[in-house]
Amino acid sequence: MPNIIDYLEHQFATFDEVPFNAVDAGVLSQMCMIRGKGVIPPLKERQSFASVFTVLRNALSTGQKPASFIDLMKAEYFADMFTGLDPSRIKRCLFAVAASPRFRDIRVRDYLSLFDTRMEMQFAAMTFVQKDEFAVITFRGTDASITGWKEDFNMAYAAPVPAQEQALRYLEAVAGRLPKRLIINGHSKGGNLAEYVALKAPKDIQDRIEVVYNLDGPGFKEGMFTEADYAPIIDRIYKVVPEDSIIGILLNSPAPLHAVASKARGFNQHSVFNWEVALTRPTSTELAPIDVKRDENAREERAESTVIDYSGIMGTDYENLEGVSGSSTFTSAVIKRWLANYDDRQRETIVDAIFDALEATGADDVLDLFSGGPRTVNLFREAAASMDEDDKDLILQAGRAFVEDASRLATERVGQAAAQGVLSGAAKLAQAIENAASKRAAREED
Repeated sequence: MPNIIDYLEHQFATFDEVPFNAVDAGVLSQMCMIRGKGVIPPLKERQSFASVFTVLRNALSTGQKPASFIDLMKAEYFADMFTGLDPSRIKRCLFAVAASPRFRDIRVRDYLSLFDTRMEMQFAAMTFVQKDEFAVITFRGTDASITGWKEDFNMAYAAPVPAQEQALRYLEAVAGRLPKRLIINGHSKGGNLAEYVALKAPKDIQDRIEVVYNLDGPGFKEGMFTEADYAPIIDRIYKVVPEDSIIGILLNSPAPLHAVASKARGFNQHSVFNWEVALTRPTSTELAPIDVKRDENAREERAESTVIDYSGIMGTDYENLEGVSGSSTFTSAVIKRWLANYDDRQRETIVDAIFDALEATGADDVLDLFSGGPRTVNLFREAAASMDEDDKDLILQAGRAFVEDASRLATERVGQAAAQGVLSGAAKLAQAIENAASKRAAREED
């Protein structure tokens, strides 16, 4: 099945012919990952944002007129232009967007990028304007920085986090100069920010919002919003998550989930580039090897090397499924049960301990965390060694509680026999935790 780059290369309809949709939202969410300094004109109303240094940094942009995607095609900026978990595909997506007749009239403006390690804040936004018809206010997802991911974890105990406050300020700053029809958009943390500003926007702005696209973004800590808060806007929130969603099912939101098919497995399903775009009619037999064979690597190689003509059959949404997988719902339930063991202060201590240890290893890129294999094992070994005794005790206790909650929930859901695999793995992890605690206690006695 095609992905968003295939969509860009074969969807030639104008927005009058085919209205803006969730696939378009996925495309622009990735364009928001581009660092636009020097090309995209900055937000004019900057006095209420962050520090003087941040204001000056954004004021350095040389562009005055809204930029086109072709304006961004400057190789001298490429070394630092692309961010996120998949910068190479974001670069490829830029080329496809610039060539697309559907997107080439869109203009990009009001770029704002804030990064502050002291405030533990990573925030960026830009606005895409289609003539005088509509504007898509888009918030950047988490980049690869430790600061960006730390802010995401802070959402488990803090409300609001700095990026959420800045997002609302941004919406209020730009809305008055935009077309009446507003679309709010974002992927990952950007999706959380999109949902947040839609809930908190002044009524005159909220009434102009046509749709909110939250693309696999997390929810909010319990009690942050009520049913009454959601009532005016919930029918306009379109939340998309992959089948095995991890990020999008975290924390709390009553927004209905639209589960979609992905070419990837595990955490890689989080990438919009791996989501399958629906077609308007069954594909030809030429596509059968790609559609039927489920081996991820083989399918990716075929998809990259095979040119397929999707002209005339490209759909306007992702390939929808009945719901998220059992593993996704199980993960969500375990995390919610586990978080319920701790108050906000304890959650803050746990998060701080984990990230202090991570930073002590010298890692400055969250990709170190998700790389897998020996690199990840060594990272956590070094992180554990760098923790002080109080933090070690806390992490051991939190790890033990997580194992126990996962075991109990597995037994409740599927019964003792069916849950044996989960229980066996949990028992091994629990034993490893106990062994680590016992060895440390023995060293202290010596």
